[in-house]
Order: sequence, then C-alpha cells, then structure tokens
Amino acid sequence: MGDIRANGLHEQMNKFYFFFRLKLGYLLFSATEKRSRIIQSSRCCLQDVFSSDESLIRYVERVRDDINFKSFYAKILKESESLTDKTILARHRRPPKRCQSSSDSAEFSSYEEFYRQQYMESLEIAVNMLQNRFT
Repeated sequence: MGDIRANGLHEQMNKFYFFFRLKLGYLLFSATEKRSRIIQSSRCCLQDVFSSDESLIRYVERVRDDINFKSFYAKILKESESLTDKTILARHRRPPKRCQSSSDSAEFSSYEEFYRQQYMESLEIAVNMLQNRFT
C-alpha cells in the first residue's frame, strides 16, 4: 500500500483540534439533516420550511450554553484519548502590525477556554445563517 501521509493530512487528522471540529461539525450537520429531509419532501410547503428553521434555531440556541459545552467537551476528551495526540494549546502569535485591527486577538489560558470559544462561535454562526436565510 502507498504512503498515506498526503502532505501532512494524516498528521492533522491525528490532532485533537481536528477531532473536536469533526465532532462539532457532526453535531451541527446531524441537527440539520431532519430539516433537509423536510424541505426536500415533495409534500413540503413554505410553512414547513419556516417551522423547520425555527425548530433548528431553537435547538442550536439550546445547546449553545456552558452546560452543554462542558458535556460535549468531556465526551470528546474521553472519545479522543486513544484516537488523537495529546491536546496542546497553540502558541499565541501576533499578526504583523500592518494587519492588526483595533481589537487584539484573544489569548487563551486553557484548552477548554479555547475550545469553548470555537464551540460557541460555530453555533452562533449557524444560528445567524439560519435567521438571515429568508430575510
């Protein structure tokens, strides 16, 4: 069998960050699957689309809190123990002065704080996209 490294892809897939984002994507896409089936149905009407959007938005808003994040994060940590490399917090790098905006980039003191920000931001983007879909 040939070399499966594919320019570092295999290495990236063994990192906790990749595993976390994969599981977060699964959380979001599995929630949207029901909505997709509803709107692709031949018996679908506009009201079905609106109600499925509202239901999906409520679900995502419901899981976008600290309690759900802590549960999600603990589950991911346990699942990843034998599958990924040990979690490391990337070194904070400043962007060049010419690229800096007025707001400084965030520096995280723990893994959980970094991944919490990733989790909340991803869910917020999903809610915003759904809310702006028909406006």
